[in-house]
Amino acid sequence: MSPTHRNNRTIFRWYTVTKAIVLFGLWLTLSGKVDALHLGYGVASVTVVMWITRDLMLTKLSPSDSAALAHTRWAAALTYPCWLLGQIVWANIAVAKLILSPRMSIAPTFLQLNTPTSSSIPQVILGNSITLTPGTVTLEADHGRFVIHALQKHSTDSLQALAKRVSDLFGEPTNGPIQVTTFDTEKGSERR
Repeated sequence: MSPTHRNNRTIFRWYTVTKAIVLFGLWLTLSGKVDALHLGYGVASVTVVMWITRDLMLTKLSPSDSAALAHTRWAAALTYPCWLLGQIVWANIAVAKLILSPRMSIAPTFLQLNTPTSSSIPQVILGNSITLTPGTVTLEADHGRFVIHALQKHSTDSLQALAKRVSDLFGEPTNGPIQVTTFDTEKGSERR
């Protein structure tokens, strides 16, 4: 058995166990009952969901995705959703102020974010995180290059922080700076 295949099997086992525990915990939380009948329903439900979703993820990982999951910093994975939620709340407040301001200083722009991310899992996490944050939308993601529409040009700092956080989450070194390039929407030219 090759080391890559063995590594994929280990990741798949951890994923399966974690998924079952999370699903059963969700069942217990939503049911609120811990008698034998309800626990039996919970086990049956989790078993059915696990069987139905068995081929949805992690069955055909590329070597780079397998490496990204193997190097995931699990403490960071637990804190990332809370951090992202905080960023979403602050971005909501900023966008509301921007829109409700009498001056309405909206300056839509296109940004290109270049990251050293090599595997698809961190790219999907980063692209979705950017889109979830109000005021920014990921238009394209390709091999670590993201094209983003933003309501203001000063979104670059928060995008760099987000990209660094995702890179740290998957233990990927930031080989060089995370670059953000601004495209002038009126002239179609690019500025750094």
